[in-house]
Amino acid sequence: RVELSEHRYAIVDLQDGHEAYCKRMSRNFRNNLKRHAKRMAVAGEVNIDRFHATCSEHKINEYLLRTCAIGDKSWKARTNVSPAMHHRLFAEEIATRFAKRGMVDLSILTINGSDAAYILALVERGVYYDFTISFDDSFKDLFPGFFLMQEILKLLPDSKIHTVISHGDHEYKQRWATEFIAQNRIFIFSFGLKARVSRLTRFILP
Repeated sequence: RVELSEHRYAIVDLQDGHEAYCKRMSRNFRNNLKRHAKRMAVAGEVNIDRFHATCSEHKINEYLLRTCAIGDKSWKARTNVSPAMHHRLFAEEIATRFAKRGMVDLSILTINGSDAAYILALVERGVYYDFTISFDDSFKDLFPGFFLMQEILKLLPDSKIHTVISHGDHEYKQRWATEFIAQNRIFIFSFGLKARVSRLTRFILP
């Protein structure tokens, strides 16, 4: 069984650098960045640990353990919809494999020494594909995911990255995306009972 669904993904154009990107955005966006930076400064010591080059498997595993700990404190975990173990293992396998090729970009935001948010991405030919993102729900009032994304956007041009492609059609991305690209998602279901129920609840009943 096959179902089609309209979808779109967000793009950030960094061809001319971060400063040019900000100038293309609205004045309200730029003012929000300034206000947010002040809030983070008041919050305390802010750092970003970034893994973006080939290194030992031990090092990437250390970073992945930290991302798992953040995910366990996310809003998804709080609402009992945290990622299943096979999803977590899939993300870990992707990160481990591509780290050996120097294509992983994993950033962790810490606030006063505590891990607050992370972005796991794959990089190829100057394009940054965010793979998964999460944040510790106890920091939600500081919007750590948004802050981390903006800090990464400042750093990417120095790594010769000119485009960011962010998966997921989420409303909040309108705050910082330069455009959205329409596409169709294809869902292929097996003939098992779970697959039938999944198709029924996602496509038939609505």
